[in-house]
Amino acid sequence: DINSLVEAAVDIKVLELDFKITSGLILEGLDLYENPALSLELVEKLVPAFPSLKELRARISSPDPVPDDIFWGWYDLKRLHLFGSDQSPKFVRVLLSNLSSLSELVISATSLDVQTAAAFGRCPELKRLRLSGIRQSSTFIKALIPNLPSFVEELEINAVKFSDTEA
Repeated sequence: DINSLVEAAVDIKVLELDFKITSGLILEGLDLYENPALSLELVEKLVPAFPSLKELRARISSPDPVPDDIFWGWYDLKRLHLFGSDQSPKFVRVLLSNLSSLSELVISATSLDVQTAAAFGRCPELKRLRLSGIRQSSTFIKALIPNLPSFVEELEINAVKFSDTEA
């Protein structure tokens, strides 16, 4: 399970090896999609255990409240696919603030707002964005487009319900 993986990473850092691992294992991709949803506590353990991570696929439960430092420290993360619960606008804003290196984001989120649309401007290398969720507004979508980098290659927005106004 994921706790064992994190514990193993910590144990390896403690071992005397021929080379010194100073800040976690060098692991570029982690696929936890088949596992149960990660809690906020597990996400907080993953960041220092795998600081060089470039790709993460996982289910994540919706944290409430959303801490301002979630995902902070994954400076090299390029591709993030989060499945599971629809995330809140605040979760998406904080995530984008802390992961400005993203080139690909796949996330389930609902009722995103104009503030969240503006937060996408913090990811200048974003090339692929796939949003799904219960509800999105045309106001959000109209605000999102000018905040995306001009070289976005793929934009996909799926929602069960589209509305003309923010929820």
